[in-house]
Amino acid sequence: MAHDLGFMVMMGLKRDWYQGNTLDLQAITRRVERLRNHPALLCWTLWDEPNFAEGVQPRVQSLYDTVNAADPYHPTMPVFGGASGRPFHDAADANLFDCYPGAGGAGTLPQVFQWAHASMPDKPIWYVAQAYKQGDHLPSVEDMRLFYQYALDAGSKAIFWYSYGGDGKDWDSIRITPEHFANVKRVVRELADKVH
Repeated sequence: MAHDLGFMVMMGLKRDWYQGNTLDLQAITRRVERLRNHPALLCWTLWDEPNFAEGVQPRVQSLYDTVNAADPYHPTMPVFGGASGRPFHDAADANLFDCYPGAGGAGTLPQVFQWAHASMPDKPIWYVAQAYKQGDHLPSVEDMRLFYQYALDAGSKAIFWYSYGGDGKDWDSIRITPEHFANVKRVVRELADKVH
């Protein structure tokens, strides 16, 4: 479906294969081998915010080595929580990180991008921007424009938009707030037009 619609997919792995008591590298290898030639595959993501967990760096490195051995042609990396991925340098083809400053908080981003560059100066920056509600506040169109503008100013090579989804906890700002979804689509279209 993604390919038919002209989208590329950031493909993750089942958390049961690596975050439980076992590390199922065979299942991971099978998944990668099955999907590595799909035309809609953009990259592999290994772990969401491993820098917030203790003692997982060796496991993340094993994931990276396994995925990269099965598919050396697509970028592979964790998604870091903030600009502090340095301990995972060798397990990341890009410095893919999220930073969600909230409504009115975009002014913190220039410093965050400086930290990201210092953390992994030899890796391209891929940024995950906020498209969801924090507390009672949705990011405005102007907030989201600043999110992407600061990312572009910092040389980010990719920008993704994140919104929680499907968990029934009133966090799914895209699905439950049609006006906000319209604003997100508007900002994403503006960004696409700006970089083309």
